[in-house]
Amino acid sequence: MLLYLVKLLVDEIQSITTIAADERDFSLLIQVLLVAGILFFVNALSASVSVLVREKQSFVISDFFDNLIHNKITRLDYGYFEHPEYQSLFYRALNEASFRPSRVYYGSLGLVQNFITLGVMAGVLALVHWSVIFVLLLITIPVAMIRLSHSRKLFQFKKENTKLERQVNYYNRLITAPDYAKEVRAFDLGDIFRERFDSRKKQWRKSQFAMLLSKTRLESIAQVLAAIAFIAVYGLIAWKAFEGAISLGEVVLYFMALRRGYAN
Repeated sequence: MLLYLVKLLVDEIQSITTIAADERDFSLLIQVLLVAGILFFVNALSASVSVLVREKQSFVISDFFDNLIHNKITRLDYGYFEHPEYQSLFYRALNEASFRPSRVYYGSLGLVQNFITLGVMAGVLALVHWSVIFVLLLITIPVAMIRLSHSRKLFQFKKENTKLERQVNYYNRLITAPDYAKEVRAFDLGDIFRERFDSRKKQWRKSQFAMLLSKTRLESIAQVLAAIAFIAVYGLIAWKAFEGAISLGEVVLYFMALRRGYAN
């Protein structure tokens, strides 16, 4: 709706500039500005309310899983607490319960919203030419697949390297926590703990950076293809504008729709 109002606004401004100053009528322009202002206000208000609702839902989800973990742990035999595999599982559950369920929930909602937005923007761009829909899919699907693949690899990496992450946090706690400050200084263990912390942290970061580098390379290739597709579509829109097939407001509408569709 806002995109269409921007289109009307640009067209009305262009129309007014072609009329003599003493014959100009600003009534329609004022109406469009008022409606746009109301919609902007409603969007801003709804965004503020949605943040409040989202935070409330995050608290509820986090508290639910905290209670679930506590109920499960209090019923476990003591032997599980001395098992290395259980320690890694417990560490992941305890550290990710506060954000992982909420992230999955809101990620799913965002995915549905993005698909709806993409469909609407594709419908708008189809007014330029039907082939633009396939161009929009061509520039969005590869990037989405790359990011999805990276998310899966990152999750698997954290799962496989939980023990290493625990060791990093353990040595960091030994170095920084007041509970161990006396023993660390009495037995001169600071350098030893720092060396062990640094070696494990470098190993951890090296693996993370390798994954990020691979993702960046694939995304760069996809972005180059997207840039070529953008140039082609923008050229088509500009050509139709030069021919007089579309107005200046429609040019702005299609440009914004293409950017919005790609961003989602």
